[in-house]
Amino acid sequence: MAGGRPLPTSVSRRGIAPVGFDVTTAVRELAVDACSRLSELQHIVCEQIVFRICQTRRAGPYGVQATMTPLRFRDGAETTVRRHRTWRINPLPSTPTGVPALYLLSLYVPRFLDLPREEKLAVLVHELWHASPQFDGDLRRYGGGTRFHGRGCDHYHAEMQQLARRWTAAAAPDSFSWLNDDFAALRLKHGRIFGNRVATPRLFRV
Repeated sequence: MAGGRPLPTSVSRRGIAPVGFDVTTAVRELAVDACSRLSELQHIVCEQIVFRICQTRRAGPYGVQATMTPLRFRDGAETTVRRHRTWRINPLPSTPTGVPALYLLSLYVPRFLDLPREEKLAVLVHELWHASPQFDGDLRRYGGGTRFHGRGCDHYHAEMQQLARRWTAAAAPDSFSWLNDDFAALRLKHGRIFGNRVATPRLFRV
């Protein structure tokens, strides 16, 4: 995403550190802040979510902006049985601290970064809300309507926008100023956009 030239680096106290804007670190900080301010999200343990970026094939506002992938099956089970065969998820991404990961939150760049500030926040809350109330690696399920969006995706997202507005009303006015910039502006400021890249987990037959 930085082009064909060598990636710029700088020397930090820990050694060589990449120069640029780290999308996954910035969004993780957002998630931690959201979960600390919104009572509806306080069951979420961000240390057990792996954040990654995925590069979109096409530019433009339409398409997937972010996804929350569960790394366990229903009720947090590590395996499931389908067609008389047992399956598990592999490879399981690990968190930086070595804690078992329960979710994989993917950000589709540059599409996610090109959203308006308020919509970036709403999309993040939208994905965090998908985590089950037990935070066991499964998704939140609804009894009526659609399984994962209740009465429908539009209604679901409208509720997430309301939560995002409550969050920003409680946060400091200058918090996370980078949200005001799109992909091009961030690249102009920082010279490079990068983030954590993780292989997509797949079903593996035991």
